[in-house]
Amino acid sequence: MTTKTKPETTPTPPSDLSAWDMARSILSGLEQARDRALEEYDAAHAVDPRNPYTASKGQTRDILELLQRARRDLEDDMNSAARMNGLEL
Repeated sequence: MTTKTKPETTPTPPSDLSAWDMARSILSGLEQARDRALEEYDAAHAVDPRNPYTASKGQTRDILELLQRARRDLEDDMNSAARMNGLEL
């Protein structure tokens, strides 16, 4: 009888990115997610342009607003931190 053993995995080494670089990456990800949400909203609107309350439009609109708010808040905080600490945004 042969038993299968799980192959050993090596732990992922810690990232070489600084916390600031990671935060900038998050900001970039929020921008990309917002762009995707806009595309999804436009696609939902193209299907039924007369009804602003279709389920997919409402859900996408909520996600879009959340992403815009998160991006705005993070960007404002990062701009302040960059000015105070001589960092580049």
